[in-house]
Amino acid sequence: MVRNRLYASEGHAANPQVAVDAAMVAASILVQMPDLADRVSREGRGFASIHADEIHAGAAGTDWVAHADIVLDVKAYDATIRKQLHAGIHSIVQGEAAASGAAQKPEITTAVRAPPTTNDAALAAHVGGASRRFFGRDKVLDSLPQHPCEDFSVLATADIPINHSPFNAPLLHPTLETGIHALSLAMLSIVGNASNAGSYVSFETDDLEWLSDPRKQPTQAAAAAAADAAGGAEFAKWLLIFDNVDEITMLDPFWPAGPHGSILITSRDPLTKTDLATSGVDVPPMSEEECVMMLCTEVDELPTKPATKETALALVRTVGQLPLAIAQCAARIRRTDTSIEEYMNRFGRGELMNELKKVQVLPPQQQYKHVLDTVWRFERFSAPALGLFHVLAFFDPDSVSERILEVDAAVEAEQDGVPYAYPKPGEEYDNTRVEIMRTSLANRNKETRSLSWHRMVQKAVRSKMSDVDAQRAYQLAVHLLHQAWEYAENRFSRESRKRQACDEVLPHVLTMMRAYGAAVRGRPLALRSARRLVALLQETGYYLILSAQHGAVDKILDLAIGICEAYGDDMRDLLANTKFSYARFGGETNMDPKRVLGYCMDYHTIRKALDDGSLESREDVASSHTSLAQGYLFLDQFEAALEHCQTCIAIEAALPGHEGVLSQFAHIYQAWALYGLQRDEEAAKLSMVVIQYRTTKFGQDDTESVKLGLALHCLANARRRQGRILASFKAYQKAWANYRATEGPDTWRLAQIDLKLAEIYVTQPNIPGTAELAKEHFDRAIKAFGRSPFHKNELARALYRHALSLGELKTPLGPQPTYEKAKGLYYGLRPEASRETPPGEAEFDSLVRFWSR
Repeated sequence: MVRNRLYASEGHAANPQVAVDAAMVAASILVQMPDLADRVSREGRGFASIHADEIHAGAAGTDWVAHADIVLDVKAYDATIRKQLHAGIHSIVQGEAAASGAAQKPEITTAVRAPPTTNDAALAAHVGGASRRFFGRDKVLDSLPQHPCEDFSVLATADIPINHSPFNAPLLHPTLETGIHALSLAMLSIVGNASNAGSYVSFETDDLEWLSDPRKQPTQAAAAAAADAAGGAEFAKWLLIFDNVDEITMLDPFWPAGPHGSILITSRDPLTKTDLATSGVDVPPMSEEECVMMLCTEVDELPTKPATKETALALVRTVGQLPLAIAQCAARIRRTDTSIEEYMNRFGRGELMNELKKVQVLPPQQQYKHVLDTVWRFERFSAPALGLFHVLAFFDPDSVSERILEVDAAVEAEQDGVPYAYPKPGEEYDNTRVEIMRTSLANRNKETRSLSWHRMVQKAVRSKMSDVDAQRAYQLAVHLLHQAWEYAENRFSRESRKRQACDEVLPHVLTMMRAYGAAVRGRPLALRSARRLVALLQETGYYLILSAQHGAVDKILDLAIGICEAYGDDMRDLLANTKFSYARFGGETNMDPKRVLGYCMDYHTIRKALDDGSLESREDVASSHTSLAQGYLFLDQFEAALEHCQTCIAIEAALPGHEGVLSQFAHIYQAWALYGLQRDEEAAKLSMVVIQYRTTKFGQDDTESVKLGLALHCLANARRRQGRILASFKAYQKAWANYRATEGPDTWRLAQIDLKLAEIYVTQPNIPGTAELAKEHFDRAIKAFGRSPFHKNELARALYRHALSLGELKTPLGPQPTYEKAKGLYYGLRPEASRETPPGEAEFDSLVRFWSR
């Protein structure tokens, strides 16, 4: 506790040139405290907290404040961190006072309200063992460090009020009784011997003797009553329940002697049922409806209203239908006097794990001694199992293929000369998997050979990892995913990429991207791991671009660029690749074309700087010219695009081993540049060169790459502008089939072709069925463009073209619902446009790039 008194000058606030307002100085000090605590916590890698307990300034009716008092509550587990906090407070208080011009220096005093309580590890383990045998394992818990002040360590130095004092008011049961038992047991186990402590346990817990002698009377004093209850029988019938048994062998000392009763064992371990009997009963998890009813009943909110039921269902799904978590949520809802909806809105989006820990400080009748992350007790697992848990903490928990996990990572697991426990393939991995499955924390799908576990288990594992363990596990996870990803092996391997293998890895890369900050925690990754991570991020981003899944690409590539820039020259090659991917991403998401060209130029500049004359570096330089050609196409600078395409083709033609190899993207972009220059026949012929090359390489039904679709698209556009509608129609159909096969349905490229086909059908009204086909393609294009946040411009134009086909613009006074939608989008994209003249074909064409018109 730090008390600070800040002095003002004798001056009215209306005269700021001579006045020093102590309250304002105090406010300036207080707003700096969170930053101080955060900085010291990061630098010292430990808990640090500063809170304002008291603020006093002035009195009612006074015109000026003579002084202001601040009382700060300072908490830290580590003495060094506490010292740094105190030093920082002194520096800030004295600095602010001096800066204010106060005539009198501040007064700063420090007092210790309660020192940190740090248990001796060996002593705590010793006493804990005795306490578990006496009170039961469920009553003794190794708790996590707690922030509130604790006066236990100075309890013995306090004055105890005499028995008739009004201040002597202990709670006899259970506080005083349990405390006496615990202190006596601890003392006997330390200063006495094992037999003394054992005798005390036996004396106080005579009911435990019943386990080895299940007679109807556990003590002589209860013999008569027990005989009456049993009807004179020599033995009473009984049911003994062992609940939540993690390991059957733990029950060996407690098996009853004699066959006169029944035993019920419950366990999370699915294999336990066959350890003692030929069969068991699998209790299914609670259904969503049962969980909702349990939650609503606990908080006295019947799920009769749809909104209540919907919110309760969302909360139940958030905690994974875990009964303990539901009960604890209900306890917190009751305690905070909130509704389910209020609670879900406040804590249901990421803070739920920390919120549930608060059940430990509820009133006694509502308390839960175990919260989720202590019930699971990860510290009990073997080192390989814990290592596997730590790695899984950075993977997507819904499904992790064992193809990724079961690999020999011994060399990678040893980081900085320190071995990291991770199961070896084969028997050790199988045993480790069985170990974690016995707790039901993980499930295995035998058909797909994959593991899954609950997201709250994952959060609990992360919260228990030290900074060092988190980083080491993250680096090992990077290695596993880097090894599992299907990388390019030759010039065409990106086209024949094994989609299933990459799709198995993709969710985990996205999870690792989101967890990067939490894993690194201010400690840079080893260079080898950092390079692997960036390569993985860049490849993942490029794969998503090729698959037309653009949602997370910018976040992936931004992280990759940030890591590259942090490592400088050691990452220049990977930075170049990432810039290339960003340019490709920008081209497909309607990014500002000048920004796209900037990425292309960055890629070209780096590749030229890294050119050492080797085959690989020359190929990269050639590729950078193709990238520049693409950038100039987006700006309609077709001559510049042609020049860079020809430069790429010339460089690659001079490389050894490139005889007969076509620079496909260079030829495709050259064809589009020719189309942009309205040299349609040249564009068509060059497109045919690419189409013939790919047909020779991959056959008539080439679905290996979008390159064929791009060439067919250019050919179709050229033939359509030449008036060769049938040839154009056939090329569009083939491009549509290629785009759908390579990128999937509802993508923006597919929508572009749908729109072209619809426009052709509209021009053939005399052919039966064309009206229906036109509507079908219009609807598909509008739906696909509407699903993408990047293609509102294409959507606006598609709506306009559809409105034209419906004849809406022929009758200006009639209803124009489709055109009104198009017009609304246009004005949203062109807010500076005049509203006096409605936008027409030229205006909507200006929204899209030349190949879409």
